[in-house]
Amino acid sequence: RDPDNQAMAELKAAGTVQPREKEYFHKDGRRVPVLVGAAALEGKREEGVAFVLDLTERKRAEYLVRQVFESSPDRISIVGPDYRFQRVNPAFERRWGMPPETFIGKHVAEFLGWEGFEQTAKAYFDRCFAGEEVGYAEWFNQSIGRRYLAVTYSPLRPTSERVEAVLAVGRDLTEHVLASEALREAQMALAHANRVTTR
Repeated sequence: RDPDNQAMAELKAAGTVQPREKEYFHKDGRRVPVLVGAAALEGKREEGVAFVLDLTERKRAEYLVRQVFESSPDRISIVGPDYRFQRVNPAFERRWGMPPETFIGKHVAEFLGWEGFEQTAKAYFDRCFAGEEVGYAEWFNQSIGRRYLAVTYSPLRPTSERVEAVLAVGRDLTEHVLASEALREAQMALAHANRVTTR
């Protein structure tokens, strides 16, 4: 009740109340997150308008996004137009052996290497900042060895048409590609053996 009393005092003093989040209880007992705001009519402190917006769907979407971001085995990052990490998921910690906060504010090239960044990643980031969805898959030489990675870059426009950041997702497909190559080699060897025995 204290925040409500403060909001009423603010409304009487200033004529408006900044929108704020709170929870109401539905008649079935569940909590309903809402956004509440109010403004007095000009010249009349006793009359005004107020709104209460149900935030249930938004909160649910935020929760799902957070769950995917946090639990994905793929390396997911959000990179700003200055090519610096704004956010990374825990898969980065597992890959690099460093906590996610280590990446925040660091330039992508500090982890990819400047040569690799300039030759490959920068062009993909630039295309994405221009509004294009970009994806590729190839072999990379990394400190943990040669890895086959599928990488996608998606433009993020949270509040405007302008791309404000890039969502980069890297999936390690090394084991899958090696297994496919081994299967193909085994099939070729079997086909060769069949040809030899049928002569």
